[in-house]
Amino acid sequence: AAGGASAAGDSGGADANACGANPDAGSGGTTASLDWVPDPLRRLTAFEYESTVTDVLGTSFRPQLAEFSKQVDGFDNNAAANDVSDVLYRRYLVTAEALADEVFASATLRPRVVTCAQTDDAGCVRQVTSQIGLRLFRRPLLEEELASYQRVYARARGRGQVHDGSLKDVLIALLASAEFLYRMEFEPQGPGKAGQYDLATRLSYLLWSSTPDDALLDSAKQNALSTNEQLESASTRLLKDAKSARFTQSFAGQWLGAQTLDTHTFIGFPQWTPHTGALAATEIRAYFEEFLQQDKDYRGFLESRAHFVNSDLAIIYGLPDPGPLVQRIELTGVDRQGFLGLVGFLAQTSHDSPHTRGSPSARGAWILQRLLCSALPDPPADMPSFGQPDSEIRAYLEALSTQPSCIACHGQFDALGLALENYDTVGYSRDTYPQLVAVNSAVTLPASLGVTSDLHVSGIAELSKALTSAPAFTACAAQKLYTYGFGRAFADSERENVQALTLRWQSGPLTLRQLILHLIKSRPFRGPNDGAKP
Repeated sequence: AAGGASAAGDSGGADANACGANPDAGSGGTTASLDWVPDPLRRLTAFEYESTVTDVLGTSFRPQLAEFSKQVDGFDNNAAANDVSDVLYRRYLVTAEALADEVFASATLRPRVVTCAQTDDAGCVRQVTSQIGLRLFRRPLLEEELASYQRVYARARGRGQVHDGSLKDVLIALLASAEFLYRMEFEPQGPGKAGQYDLATRLSYLLWSSTPDDALLDSAKQNALSTNEQLESASTRLLKDAKSARFTQSFAGQWLGAQTLDTHTFIGFPQWTPHTGALAATEIRAYFEEFLQQDKDYRGFLESRAHFVNSDLAIIYGLPDPGPLVQRIELTGVDRQGFLGLVGFLAQTSHDSPHTRGSPSARGAWILQRLLCSALPDPPADMPSFGQPDSEIRAYLEALSTQPSCIACHGQFDALGLALENYDTVGYSRDTYPQLVAVNSAVTLPASLGVTSDLHVSGIAELSKALTSAPAFTACAAQKLYTYGFGRAFADSERENVQALTLRWQSGPLTLRQLILHLIKSRPFRGPNDGAKP
């Protein structure tokens, strides 16, 4: 990325299944032994862009960039899919101008950028550019970059712009530059080591979805991100900060399906509204956040009794009205538990309007792909829809799974969903179908899940216990974090890395915080992106 200032300064504004654990992988299974993999150039996601300008500039303007997002392997930060089209770059230019307009029109925000008032003073322009550029570029600017933005200022003055207007052009140029829009890895610290500012950027965008703060940039300047102990100390501070909620919003929100719940509509369920969907999404994030911030053992993720509800969600859960504010409630004496019992999970795995109904196949496939990391092919385009009464769903699926073209998939996931048939489309508990036929949630789990061969379970508690004991359960969480953390699609070439990361995690406390720390201390995270394998 060296010498890349010309991108803006002179323009003035221009799933495979990796869930098995191999005890021999990675030379002993420690994260230090993970192999280095070249990292492609990563563009800021819409969420990262918005978080960054909010933190640096304090603006309230919300960039409209989400429409350009593409998900690969469940996440929108995949470098290979995040190219910049002409349409998107024009949007970046318009957005940069809108942000600059807000900053320079505000007596509160302007001092964040304008720190001197000497017109036509090269030292003043250099001060402004270097200070705001450090936060936007995530590193000190090069001399040639500072000179390039000085020319932006001079050209604006030549067109008759006042001092503020010329600095405004500099800010627009910075915001529209490739160095801001892409997370460019700059200079390795030495053989096998990423630069300190690069490490600061990796940490902050992993845990905050935003640029490093002053303290993290100062650590990079002081070469204080060199050891595992220093990285752990910095990461612990970032996780304690309120901005770490963005990690939950982005990583957990995408992995666990919270981001689109407010778009679901269900005919015949008037109590489900976009507001209900937003509350269900909030509950998923709060549920994950409790495991992250309280260092809870991840093996309890499917068995916790914690729910986060207000009056609207309490109706679906059959709970006493706790009032309009969201309350943490421990469920007792009911047959509901863990993540699989959350309204948000149950609703997102049901068929949306116009064919509203619960779907055992969708629920089972979701569990298989999101919690066990098993790859499934896309369903055939001519798949017939189920048009019979809900009480016939088990017989229908059992008949379907006997067909040679269907058994490979339905034989894997239908049982998982049928074990949850005690919950309807939006998550109400039920003992009978609308046809007054008793619900049967007893199933036999396939041995391919890694559980005891032909394990018989009935209902959510037994299913959750079986899934928790499956080797794929913890390994999949490691794979999901690895995929998100490096912003690239999971490939077979990285299978041993995930296995080694999983083993390292399993050797100590099985908390999400520890998993994050193991990833941060790993060689792929700490290594350079200069084409030389450490």
